[in-house]
Amino acid sequence: GAGKTIMTAAICKRVCPLGKMIIIVPSTDLVKNTADQLIYLGFDCGSVYKDGSKTTAYSKNAVVVTWQSILSMNRRAKGKGYWQDKIKEAEIECNKLLAKRKTVELKALQAQISVMEQNLKDDMIKAKDELDTLKKDVIGFIFDEAHQGKGSEIKTILTEMFPKVQIRYGMTGTVPKDAGDKYCIFAGIGPVVDRMSAHQLQERGFLADSEIKIVQLQDTKVFPDYFAELDYVSTDSARLSYIAEYIMHVVKETGNTLVLVSRIKTGEILEQIIRMKGGNAVFLSGKDSAKERDIQYKQVNTEDNKLIIATANIAATGINMPRLMNLVFLDSGKSFVRTIQSIGRGLRLGRDKTKVMVHDISSSLKWQKAHLTQRKKYYTDAKIPATMVKVKDWM
Repeated sequence: GAGKTIMTAAICKRVCPLGKMIIIVPSTDLVKNTADQLIYLGFDCGSVYKDGSKTTAYSKNAVVVTWQSILSMNRRAKGKGYWQDKIKEAEIECNKLLAKRKTVELKALQAQISVMEQNLKDDMIKAKDELDTLKKDVIGFIFDEAHQGKGSEIKTILTEMFPKVQIRYGMTGTVPKDAGDKYCIFAGIGPVVDRMSAHQLQERGFLADSEIKIVQLQDTKVFPDYFAELDYVSTDSARLSYIAEYIMHVVKETGNTLVLVSRIKTGEILEQIIRMKGGNAVFLSGKDSAKERDIQYKQVNTEDNKLIIATANIAATGINMPRLMNLVFLDSGKSFVRTIQSIGRGLRLGRDKTKVMVHDISSSLKWQKAHLTQRKKYYTDAKIPATMVKVKDWM
């Protein structure tokens, strides 16, 4: 919403005449999303990702890639990864067969190991070629959603694989509050050189206005620990049935809605309940291909009353859905980054949208209540108006 992709294109336009720029993103969804937007802006770039098939464009002047793919190439080039693990497993099985004196089976497995070892050598050569092509003429990096990069990952890429690359940009909507995470990013990329809050962008008319409605379901149950409580709020059918009806009402009254859940099981149950009640919902998780997720996300921009339920780890960052009218959080924890990034999914302006409504559904249970208190602080710091409704008769 703040125009990070346009800024990325502008940086590439200035820097690429001098050499290759690598744009690093945290997920395959963002590889496609970023590459599509850069192409729409008239910029020629390549994309590298794995999702059934692999699109390779290592030699272009700008390449969009996940850091997972770069690190995977590096491991494979060193003979680590899938084939190495398979060989180790087979060797353990060989020792068992040897101890049992199963000669025929042992010879057959040894023959399979020989094939695996050749596959390992071939994969090492392929990965090294891919990495050499990617490394050629690299002059700079742009780390999008830099808050998601762990210190060890940034260190491996910048100090071990590309130690001489001096142009380094990082972009994020949320610099981590945790000192360790924050200074790992600063050490790998550099200090914050400019900052503009979502509130400032809203005041200038670049982002949609936002409002939080906190719905706290009152509950008198007591659980022995956090995980028992989490299991209850994530899977209790009566609770999720009430939430499903609430979500269906939101969709009917105000339109396209994205529901973010922490657990796959929660999403599956919620989707099933909504369908049983006559609603139409689709649940997306990491099990779905990047292509299928992209199809569903794009439908938000052309359809009305579209309801997507998704796990937060795939949909809380970087998804482009301007016509998203509502966000629904289900017991979303206390993470600052996740909370603020999730709100950001709804801040893009749409042709018929100037405001996003965020429905934070939580519980009065011990740990859920504590997490909500933390999120309320984040809302206050971000200057997002919030109201709270306590629901007693939801059962």
